[in-house]
Amino acid sequence: MSEAIDILDAMETQFRAASSLSYIQRHYQEEDPIDADAFGYFPYINLSISDLQVGDADNIASRFMERHTYPVIIMFANRHTKKRLVKTGDTNFKGVWDIYDDIITAIETDREFGGQVSRDPIKPDFSAVVEHNLENGLWVGRAVLIFEVYTDTPKV
Repeated sequence: MSEAIDILDAMETQFRAASSLSYIQRHYQEEDPIDADAFGYFPYINLSISDLQVGDADNIASRFMERHTYPVIIMFANRHTKKRLVKTGDTNFKGVWDIYDDIITAIETDREFGGQVSRDPIKPDFSAVVEHNLENGLWVGRAVLIFEVYTDTPKV
């Protein structure tokens, strides 16, 4: 199996086990966001790896090891009848900022995802948008969290 798929599987396993994310209805990997919304399971998390960058591993002779860097994209979404709650949430509803915090909490329990990647601190970029769905009248919040992980791999 591919190293990228192993990383995604380890992340999904960790997220499914995280008590901070117990309210998530569905976990997806590499799902089309339009399809994920259409399935109707909110809130959800969709894991993806966008590409692979290969470079020299730090402090190791380049003829022996190479560094595989993977940009990880965690997309997530929720929905509610009240627009303001979609981002901010309240005591009974998780807004996208709450979900962001809960994902970071889950990541921090094991930044190596079961030994699949390095233990470097996660330095995420984050963006969120709220849109009104005219078909069902709900406000849908979609967000993305992007960060890099890497593994040093022996050259073949």
